Amino acid sequence: PLHVGQADGLVSLTIGTPGPVEEGQGAGATLADNPDFKQTLARVNPEGVLVVYADGQGLVSLIDEGIQRDGSPNEMEMWPKIREALGLVGLNSAAWSAGFDGKDWRSDLFIDAPAPRTGVLAMLDGKPITDEELEAVPAEATWMLATRFDLGALLDAVREAVAAIDPTASPKLEEALAQANQMTGVDLEADLIRALGSAWLVYTDPGATGSGMLGFCVVNPLNDAEKAERALIALQAIANALMGQAGGGDMHIRFHTTTDQGMTMHSLGIPFVAPTWSVHDGKLYVGLYPQTVLTAGDRARAGKGSILTNEKYQAVRARLAGGDASAIVFANLPETGEDSYQNLVMLTQIGSGMLAMFGSDSMPMLLPPFARIEPYIQPAGQVAWSDDTGYYSRSISPFPGAMMLGPQGGTNTMTLSGPMAIGVMLPALGAARRSARQVHSMSNARQILVSMFAYSVDGDDTFPEDIVTLLEMGYFEDPSIYLSKASGKRLPPTFNTLSEAEQAQWLRHNASYILIPMPRLSEVKTPSETICLFELPQDASNPEKLAVGFADGHVQAMPVWEAEETIKDQTGKTLEELIERQRNYQIPAAVPAPPPQAPVGP
Repeated sequence: PLHVGQADGLVSLTIGTPGPVEEGQGAGATLADNPDFKQTLARVNPEGVLVVYADGQGLVSLIDEGIQRDGSPNEMEMWPKIREALGLVGLNSAAWSAGFDGKDWRSDLFIDAPAPRTGVLAMLDGKPITDEELEAVPAEATWMLATRFDLGALLDAVREAVAAIDPTASPKLEEALAQANQMTGVDLEADLIRALGSAWLVYTDPGATGSGMLGFCVVNPLNDAEKAERALIALQAIANALMGQAGGGDMHIRFHTTTDQGMTMHSLGIPFVAPTWSVHDGKLYVGLYPQTVLTAGDRARAGKGSILTNEKYQAVRARLAGGDASAIVFANLPETGEDSYQNLVMLTQIGSGMLAMFGSDSMPMLLPPFARIEPYIQPAGQVAWSDDTGYYSRSISPFPGAMMLGPQGGTNTMTLSGPMAIGVMLPALGAARRSARQVHSMSNARQILVSMFAYSVDGDDTFPEDIVTLLEMGYFEDPSIYLSKASGKRLPPTFNTLSEAEQAQWLRHNASYILIPMPRLSEVKTPSETICLFELPQDASNPEKLAVGFADGHVQAMPVWEAEETIKDQTGKTLEELIERQRNYQIPAAVPAPPPQAPVGP
């Protein structure tokens, strides 16, 4: 239920069902008389002119009622586990208010979730950002975000939630991590996730590449710099290999490594932006240009002061108060506003112009000229913190919407160069996506090939005549292995209701991999050159290459023309003929036993 009410001049929007009013109050009592509402409102700006209030337990109760009324038996069984695993039983209420505080526009948020918090609510328990961590942000920064995000803690929370909701899924999660480790050759949890620090600092430095969004620099003080750098270099090598396979002969997309004043930078060579990372002096630096990362290193080596010495930051931080903050935002709007404003005007004109084109009367000027706004622009900021009572957030700015004059509001060169950058990057992203799908397809082909070898060991030294035999005889359990990701094919929702014969026929017609009849493996003279499995050309992620499996157990991406010639020379059949053979395969009829003969003799 959504409630809109007014009491003592306060306009409120309430989500959920407010709790009972205090004893002694009649039926005419308003929301302002509700004790839960009053207690929550006391934690935000009491002078707010706009308040949004949500009854957390009321919302949870609504879900409970809906599940009990309309849920399936499985949903009725799973929902209490999900509710407990997410920690929703500890979410009492939330309130947000906004209004003027002196000459500033202030907004406050409070989530009533007392400690100890569990499940997803435990993510609110962010440790304070320390001055030592803020030292990584230069005094020249015009915009900054400092926050906590612990990937290791998130992984632990996911593990706990999965184990609580469905214990049978826990091994699958660990298996997925193990497969990722095997594919990359990196222990992603130990060498990367746990090696990253929990503090993330993002800022713009006009002395590097300007104050716009494309000038963002990300800094992470690492827990283990050596492990993190080693893992990132290994992943970079894999990325270079995949992009090299996808790029073709005329286009080479890869990371390039350069060193400047002892700082080693790794930059992706594409137009318009050059995503760059570097591990230097115990910190991970990331930016969209090498100039951004290099300037960050220069600032750190110079030691000429950090954001802590910036007087405007100090003034904003003092106005915000908030104790030990786990997240801090600072925006020096007088320095970013002029460049950002032009893009805001353009964005508002998109809506105004569309209305005018379709015959509506629209205001010719939705925003006043910048010269009229400029005298009121002041630095702005926001902080967030938590204590035993719950989670708090507070922001101040010169006027409502003023934060849009900072780079995080979609401003500066991003508005203009974004479409061009996306246009240039799409082929690279498409190539990377095709490479990922090709890796998935080769992985499927390898699993089928391994099953074929297991079949030959258990049998008479031959591969099966029918590809579905491997599933039917239990060499693997997941029929989706027969379908490549690039094909877009999925098992039909009714697949499990089909008979075994119908399932087998569907898989023969839709499988992305084609089995080639083989003689006894011991009779194959050149196993490393003999193809026994190939990918359906129309299902391949790369139209020029197929995943091909060989009789010695290896799988490779082979050009289509080469695969066609090799298979034709080997079998005397075309790809189309082999595809038709698999789709129309019929299980040989059982040969009846001969009738018993009458005994001979007297």
